[in-house]
Amino acid sequence: LGSPCERGAALTSATTHGLAFGLLQHDMVERFLLHFFAVSAHAYTRGTWTTPEASNVADRDEPTTPYTAAGEVTAPTYLKWMLCFEEPETRTLWLAKAIPRDWLATGEAPLVASNLTTRYGRLSFTLASSAAAGSYAVRVNLTLPPSFVTAAPAGGIRLRLRAPLAYAGRLSAVTVGTRSWSDFSAAEETIDIAAAQLNTSVVRGLARIVATFDSAEGSV
Repeated sequence: LGSPCERGAALTSATTHGLAFGLLQHDMVERFLLHFFAVSAHAYTRGTWTTPEASNVADRDEPTTPYTAAGEVTAPTYLKWMLCFEEPETRTLWLAKAIPRDWLATGEAPLVASNLTTRYGRLSFTLASSAAAGSYAVRVNLTLPPSFVTAAPAGGIRLRLRAPLAYAGRLSAVTVGTRSWSDFSAAEETIDIAAAQLNTSVVRGLARIVATFDSAEGSV
């Protein structure tokens, strides 16, 4: 299940934060998601979201260990990191670094993240995908507080668009506001905004980002 266990099969809920943080820091997104969903599904009691310190996922007849308050913040913390992750070495602020690809599938509701906390101020963003006749695009509304102009993260901002697999690695063009934006990586699925670029004009333009992807292979 991608998670550390006690006594071989007892999934813990309160002592796994370091693993998740390390997986994200080293960009092991699929392993992070496996761990996140395993903990969400098997480390919490169904319907109440309370957490025993550990539960045996191989033998559900074995009683769980006592309740631990620390475990209740594990899944919410992972969700925050999935959406907004502050890289400690480079001081890069990652947005949507580890969202599941299905969240940007055509027909899904827009992904809305509001008032996410960072050391630079609260931010919000919306990601909305669309497709027609083989084309695919993601429209982004990223709202930053004025503090990002005067005290931006030293490593800048990296917005990742984890498109469905048919479009993965096929990011071909980006506009920010009304201007074409060349600082993106199709291979890493990111749109990059350096700290020096975060002036008032660019910050306003981040509310209107359009990322266009090449047609998926086999589409007509």
